[in-house]
Amino acid sequence: MPRKHDDKTYGEKLIRLFARLLFTSDRYSLNQLSKELNCSKPTIIRLVRDIQQVYGAQIEDDISGRERYISMKKTSRPLPAQCLTADEVNLLNMCKTFTEHLVGADFRNMVQSGILKSRQLLPDSVDISTNLFSSFQHGTVDYTPHQQSIQTILDAIKKLRVCEITYQALMEKAPKTYYIKPLKLFSHGNTLYLHAEKAKYPGKPYKAPKFNPVLAIHRIKSIVKTDVHFEFPKNYDFNKTFDKTFGMMKNGHLDVTLRLSGWAAQFAREKTWSEDQKIVDKPGGDIELTFSASSKEEVLALVLSYGEKAKVLGPAELVKMVRQQAEKTLQLYAV
Repeated sequence: MPRKHDDKTYGEKLIRLFARLLFTSDRYSLNQLSKELNCSKPTIIRLVRDIQQVYGAQIEDDISGRERYISMKKTSRPLPAQCLTADEVNLLNMCKTFTEHLVGADFRNMVQSGILKSRQLLPDSVDISTNLFSSFQHGTVDYTPHQQSIQTILDAIKKLRVCEITYQALMEKAPKTYYIKPLKLFSHGNTLYLHAEKAKYPGKPYKAPKFNPVLAIHRIKSIVKTDVHFEFPKNYDFNKTFDKTFGMMKNGHLDVTLRLSGWAAQFAREKTWSEDQKIVDKPGGDIELTFSASSKEEVLALVLSYGEKAKVLGPAELVKMVRQQAEKTLQLYAV
């Protein structure tokens, strides 16, 4: 006899999947849906089959590269207007408050306008609280002057257009101009970044970079969308690229082992540093943390932030980097 699934859980997943396919025009990979609905790929396939059989929906199922994608074929009949619920409006208020420092005044006002329009459709008896959330920020970037750059990037990603970009790298004396294929706009550490592929500079031979560019939005001096179309990478997976190892900059691989004590040990337990991390308890409450990283500089910054509560056990090159940095810091305070 086949195993009986949890009707409530299965029903909730079916409704969530149906709504997602119905109200968007996006294609979703089985991997993506499996993560978002917290179930296996066979369960996703069973959900899709039930949506087809019970609701008569036309599901498009295709394979691109090694990924299987699901989408719903749209009809010419317009969908009925849907009003946001009170809980949904409250959650939007929360997201707006937590992220408004990243989008700048123009986009923040657009979000606020959308929320206010939705509130007008709710009954007067429904309570929408505006003072539930706040955000404490320091060392943030003001993205108000960069609204046009962000809008150009979003438009180029949607239309798959190569961009000409003039960029001022942090340690470079002067900005450089080159061409990119914009792939994903993302946030990290209260800063906005663009993940891209380098494109061919007109009139010059193409030289593939060792790593794809990760560009800080506030360091873009200018960005212009061209008429050159590019194909989005078939096997591109942002989460696989960035979530597997510690470090935003992907310029190598190293296996890191740290000995942490006190508050640093407790703090480290609360975080995920890489998908293959290991934590081993040691005497006195210490832990030995092992994880994969892609940037020695970012691991160095992490270790130094822990002060005397962290000791690098490996690799040897990282131990040497920490020792050299500690010696330089001591020299600053030498009497």
